[in-house]
Amino acid sequence: MSLEFALRPSSIEGIKRLADRIEREESIKRAEALERASRSAGFSNYAHARRSLAESPAPEARRHDLHITAYWHDLPTGEAGRETLVIALDHRLDELIVRRQFANNRHLLAFRRKESDHVEGKQVFGDQRSARKAVCGAARALHFIDATGLQPYSRSLVSPIERWQSDPLPGADHASTWRDAASGELVITDEPYRPAISSRDADRLAWAARHGLTLSASDWPGMYAPGAASSLHVLARDARLAQRVVGSTGRLRVCPVDETWTGTSAPSRPVYRSPVEAAGRKSVRAPRDPRLARSTATTTPYALVLSGHSRKPTGRMPLDAHDAVARDLRMAIGSAEYRPGVRERLDRVRSELDDWVQEEYDRQELGMERFSAMYYGALGTPFARRPTFTERSALLAAIDRIREQVGGHYPDCEPRRRLHRLIDLAARSAQSWQVEVD
Repeated sequence: MSLEFALRPSSIEGIKRLADRIEREESIKRAEALERASRSAGFSNYAHARRSLAESPAPEARRHDLHITAYWHDLPTGEAGRETLVIALDHRLDELIVRRQFANNRHLLAFRRKESDHVEGKQVFGDQRSARKAVCGAARALHFIDATGLQPYSRSLVSPIERWQSDPLPGADHASTWRDAASGELVITDEPYRPAISSRDADRLAWAARHGLTLSASDWPGMYAPGAASSLHVLARDARLAQRVVGSTGRLRVCPVDETWTGTSAPSRPVYRSPVEAAGRKSVRAPRDPRLARSTATTTPYALVLSGHSRKPTGRMPLDAHDAVARDLRMAIGSAEYRPGVRERLDRVRSELDDWVQEEYDRQELGMERFSAMYYGALGTPFARRPTFTERSALLAAIDRIREQVGGHYPDCEPRRRLHRLIDLAARSAQSWQVEVD
C-alpha cells in the first residue's frame, strides 16, 4: 500500500505533514510532494486543496504553549539556575520544524526538541543573561517560523545570485536562508542595524531590482537583535511570497528580548518538566556542563554559544590545511545542490570543522576576515541535476582530499570517526549520482 493511499489528510496541515514524509522517504522536491499529498486527500493539486480548505468553515483557533528552557552556571561566583519562557504558537512544534533543522538557524542551533511542548538548551550557559538572551532568540525564531511557514534552510547565506561576493546587497548583515514549506522556494532574511542602512534604502532596492529580486521591510523588529535596533528585511525571487512573509511578520505582536524578561527564573534543580513531560513517565536530565568535563588522550571537550557542547580530537590541524579542506567543502556543497545525500552530509562536516578551528586558534592567529571566509565563504557553482562524468569525478576527488586531510591531521577517536562516516556516506551518494555523457 502506498504512503499516499494509506494516509488521507483532511487539512492543509495534514497535507503538509504527509508531504514531509513523501519528500523525506522518496527524495523528491517539496513542490512535487505537496502535489502528491494533495491528490491523496482527494484534490486535483495543492492549489485546489488550499482553495477548497480555505473555503471550509475553520475550527476555532487553538494556541499551543511551547516551553523554552536554558540552564546556566556562573563558574566564578558558583551561582546557577534555569530560565524558562512559555510562548503561544498557532501550530504545534512538530508541525513547524524537524529536529535536524534546529542546526540550520543561529538562534536555534544551541537548542534541541526535548518534547512536543518543550525546547531545551543543549549546553549550560555561562551566566543568567546569556541564558535569557538565548531563550529569547529561540523564541523569536519560532514565532517567525510559526507566522510565516518558513523553515530554517541554512544558518549561513545561500547566495541568491552568483556574484554575491563581488556584488553583495548593500549593507547586508546577519543574513539567513529559509525555505517556504509550501512551495519549496528559498527566502533570505537580512537583518542589518537600522542606522547602518538609513541612507542606503534606494541602493538596496535598486540592487534587488537589478537582480530580479524583491526586497521588502517588515514592521516586526526581527530575530537578530531587536533591542539593538536591528531590522528585518525579506529577499525573494517570488514577489508574492516576499509580500506574504512580510505581511505575516507584520501581524506578530510579540518580540521577546532579555532586556524585558517575562519568563520564569528558578534554581537549576529540580530539572524543569513541561506539562507533557510531567504527564509522562520518562526520566528527564539537565544538559551536561562541558566546562566540567575532562580531556582524554585523544579528545578534548569544548562549548560554543551557537553549537553547544561537544568533543573534538586533541591537537589542531594547520591553518593551511583548514583552508584547503574548506575550499573543497565549499566546492562540493555548492556543486551538489541537487544531491542532498552529498550536500547535507558535507554541510554537517563543514559545521563541525568550523567549530574545531574556532577552538584551535584565537583571533590573533586566525583573523575574523579569514575565519569568516574559510568554511562559510562562497560556495561552488551548482552542477545540473545530472552532472557530467568529469564534474562527478572532480566532486569525488574533492571528497577524497577532505577525508585524507582530516585523517592525516587528527588522531583516531570518535569525533574523527564521526566525520569519516559522514564523508564516506557523501562519497557513496556522489558515486551513485547518474551522469550525462561529456
